[in-house]
Amino acid sequence: NEARHRAGGDALATVKLFEHLRGLEDDILKLSLKGLNSNLSKKIIDHLPEETGVYYFMDVEGEVIYVGKSLNIRDRILSHLKNNNTKRAMEMRDRVVDIKWELTGSELIALLLESDEIKRRKPIFNRQQRRTTFQYGLFTLTDVNGYKWLQTKRINGTEAPLTSYTTQKEARAHLQYLVDEFHLCQKLCSLYPANGACFYHQISRCHGACVGKEPADDYNFRVDTAIERYIYRENNFFVLDKGRNENELAVVKVCNGSYQGCGYIEKEDSDNQVLLNASIKPYADNKDVQVIIKGYMRKYPDAKVLGV
Repeated sequence: NEARHRAGGDALATVKLFEHLRGLEDDILKLSLKGLNSNLSKKIIDHLPEETGVYYFMDVEGEVIYVGKSLNIRDRILSHLKNNNTKRAMEMRDRVVDIKWELTGSELIALLLESDEIKRRKPIFNRQQRRTTFQYGLFTLTDVNGYKWLQTKRINGTEAPLTSYTTQKEARAHLQYLVDEFHLCQKLCSLYPANGACFYHQISRCHGACVGKEPADDYNFRVDTAIERYIYRENNFFVLDKGRNENELAVVKVCNGSYQGCGYIEKEDSDNQVLLNASIKPYADNKDVQVIIKGYMRKYPDAKVLGV
């Protein structure tokens, strides 16, 4: 570099270094991909997009064996194909003969689509994410004395739960966690049926809501804090996110606290309620998508939200 420590010279040196490193990366990649299934075309790997979306690994029979999502599909897939860390990772890599992907633009839609595809297709290598039914939910009600109760019960479809569970055992275990974490009353959480005080009050772990000793406002504040993470800021809204191109926006719809689906709309039409509703492709609501949407909105509190 004949112009060291000067902007132009240093910038040129940086570019040349980057090109050299990319060349090394390509050489390393060629070496690391030698052990792949012989039916996996190199053209597929060469054309992997560096964009946000969902990707699918297929085996020789055309079955989807793994579904994933990434902000950079190429980087994520290459990390799979170079993974020799576990026997399971190597087994999956060796069975991949085809790769497909769907660009979403939106990180939120990528998360939602991945969750739905895993539940629908049940890929063998997505074992941890293959739950399909959520039969029990967490619900709240207020008694005649103004105290908020929490209870878990079977979901009947007429009332939207705060969150949902696959089994009654899981539901009760989570409710017990909330009781312990936020010093709630066992009786008012339907975990200790009694006419008088709950057991926790007898050992001074409940402040006495079960016998009217603790004011309802004080107790309800802790209940609200415990369930805050499971409640949307509004019950009916659209979330607008990055689209697949600069003229487009991704749309996610929640109605009555329940996920309705997602889609895409032209930016210039994004203030039109009729077109927003028409853009939505229906998807099932469940615990996982509730967690995804609420987690996204906590992560991005300034996300654009429109009322329905």
